[in-house]
Amino acid sequence: MREIYDLARKASSEPTILEGFLARYPSVARIAEDFENAHLKVIQETTEFDAEDAIRADFDKMHYAVKGRYHALTDTTPGTAQAQSASHASAIKLPKITLPQFSGDLTLWPSFIALFNTSIHDNRQISSIEKYQYLLASLKGEALNVIKNLPLAAEYYTIAYDALLDRYRNRRRLADHHLKSIREAKPLKIESADALHKLLDTFTENTRALNLMKFPTDSWDFLLLNFLLEKLPRSLREKFESVHRAEEIPRYAQLIKFLSEHCKVLEAISGPSTMPFKSQSSASASSLATRTAECPACKEQHLVFKCPRFLKLSPRERHSTAKTANLCFNCLRAGHGANNCTSTGTCRSCQARHHTLLHFGRNSDPADTPADTGASSESAVDGSSSPQNNEPLVTMASVAKSSSTVLLSTVQAEALDVHGNPFPVRILLDSASQLNFISENCMKKGGFKRTKCRTVVLAVSNTKAAATRGSTSLVIQVQGNGNTRVPIEATILPRISAQLPSRQVEQRAWKHIEGLKLADPQYHRPGPVDLLIGADIFASLIRDGRRLGRKGEPDAFNSIFGWVLVGSVSTQASRSTHSFLTLDSLDASLSR
Repeated sequence: MREIYDLARKASSEPTILEGFLARYPSVARIAEDFENAHLKVIQETTEFDAEDAIRADFDKMHYAVKGRYHALTDTTPGTAQAQSASHASAIKLPKITLPQFSGDLTLWPSFIALFNTSIHDNRQISSIEKYQYLLASLKGEALNVIKNLPLAAEYYTIAYDALLDRYRNRRRLADHHLKSIREAKPLKIESADALHKLLDTFTENTRALNLMKFPTDSWDFLLLNFLLEKLPRSLREKFESVHRAEEIPRYAQLIKFLSEHCKVLEAISGPSTMPFKSQSSASASSLATRTAECPACKEQHLVFKCPRFLKLSPRERHSTAKTANLCFNCLRAGHGANNCTSTGTCRSCQARHHTLLHFGRNSDPADTPADTGASSESAVDGSSSPQNNEPLVTMASVAKSSSTVLLSTVQAEALDVHGNPFPVRILLDSASQLNFISENCMKKGGFKRTKCRTVVLAVSNTKAAATRGSTSLVIQVQGNGNTRVPIEATILPRISAQLPSRQVEQRAWKHIEGLKLADPQYHRPGPVDLLIGADIFASLIRDGRRLGRKGEPDAFNSIFGWVLVGSVSTQASRSTHSFLTLDSLDASLSR
């Protein structure tokens, strides 16, 4: 090729050399084909790709120069023809054909060239100069650099097209790219639907591309299985292994199917709820509250009846502040009105149902009544005593509901004690918790080994909730079914929650759950919670199936334990509800 290239450079000035160049030009295609075969063989046996790429680039440069010189010399009026072609190209208004832009990404080359060939290259109704313009318009970056220095003339379209084929129709480079994408896929750190979808797409798309390139991907089953397992977090690998026995070698397709179904579960539990909001005329939302609420008087983090600025105000000014902040006039807390306040306290001055700090003097102008800053003014939220220094860091947000109670997702299961004997446990499933928890009582009942650890449990607003008491490992299973064992790591707490539900619920024959095996047949009776299972295991316990109830009826979702009831249930008697977690303060825990 170099000899012909040297002839091409001198052909225009010496007639004898021109004849020799034209005579040898027909062999150019064969030389290019021989080089292609030899180059592919070399790069399959070497790791020095940079050197081989330099040789390839040098050969391509000579090849295109030879073809360009040949077309220029064989055109009877080259200058005129090229000028006319360029002039014609500038005058053409191309019909709009939307094509993706190719920048040199090898993974996009097969789809790009297939679409370009179908829409432009193989279309006989489009002239060569128009094809050239379409080609230039659909390239950018590295791909455009390959042909941007070629003249914009009809006879150069084929040269430009072939140059792109020579550069990107490289089977070895493309295969290397697909395999590298699989092996270097980013491992998952947490179970996220978006991240898991992305990982699955990386494996399936690149495996499919290698299969289309005639690679025997079906025989790579064990390798692909292990490549993908290495990218998964331990919790997800454990879930997969619990489904497929360890002594058997699962198929790669089985892992793909398992992960695809797991994606649907993650999307279902993390997506927005489609259930309508069930309005309660005499209820306010129950949540975990902290004592560091923002004070409406000074905007600091403390309760308003402890605020020095609030205490210095006159009763009328305090009343105005409480009214503006929508505080309950009886307990000076937000979230409900005095009519719905569960506090039994009354004013210590007149025994009326309002806070002592809001008492107006009977015989004086309220604005002139001095602020009562004594201990009696700090009437407790309960109305019986003032707050103490050892109150919980995270307190129970109690609300009054006279028309409904909320069922949380409790299940009856079994845990295996240190001797492998099952004993009954009641579990609360909570997809919003990052940790699993076990009560101190349950830990002792199973004789589980306590491991020292420093775990900080945070509540709302990143408030430290309480001191934990170490961690432990245990195994749970469906009642009477040893084939459904699930190992878990749990953090030890004095207790997990108040009794659930907060009061006994009347059992009713709801039609939408008729005939279903309930995960907690005693859902209607208040009882202690032994374990709380969080998000890392929650998804693996869920099965397909969901039943939505009407207003005042619980919803149900399927799990390995049976159907779990959750949601608001209509009741007659009034009651108070509690947040899902009640914890002693750090000081109180340490003092024990």
